[in-house]
Amino acid sequence: GNPFDFGTLLFDLHEDPEQLNPLRDDELELRMANLMLGLMRANDAPGEQYERLGFPLSGPALPEHLLVAEHWAQMQAARVAAVRTHEMPADSAVVRLTLTELLGDARTRPVLLEALPALTSPGLVAMFGGGNVVEAAATHADWGAEQMCALEQRLQRALAA
Repeated sequence: GNPFDFGTLLFDLHEDPEQLNPLRDDELELRMANLMLGLMRANDAPGEQYERLGFPLSGPALPEHLLVAEHWAQMQAARVAAVRTHEMPADSAVVRLTLTELLGDARTRPVLLEALPALTSPGLVAMFGGGNVVEAAATHADWGAEQMCALEQRLQRALAA
């Protein structure tokens, strides 16, 4: 999936080198933010970098510049394990039918778009259109087995209609 789905994260690389357990500590994040600001200023970072990171051009980082707590729920959702094609029955619609087929069928198109509204994007369809739903859903941070099975049931009902 997309690493930006996880939001801003903070890890103790000494204790957690595999970055499995993000930290939620405002005091530590504020210290790290100010260390980063110091390095950015010492290295003449362009103004766009401050803007991109939400940091002030001058002065210290303050509590309003912190992001870990704000992104915590987003990070938790992004930790949902994506379903793999081999984990679904081979005859399931989400595996055997392509996105192009499902989007081209008046019965399944609304079901698919309700579940994955990002598929209204022509670019995404161009990228994944020849693939199946499982492959496309892997790009959605919070799509796991529960969501995939529910979509499969809705698609089967639509195909039977």
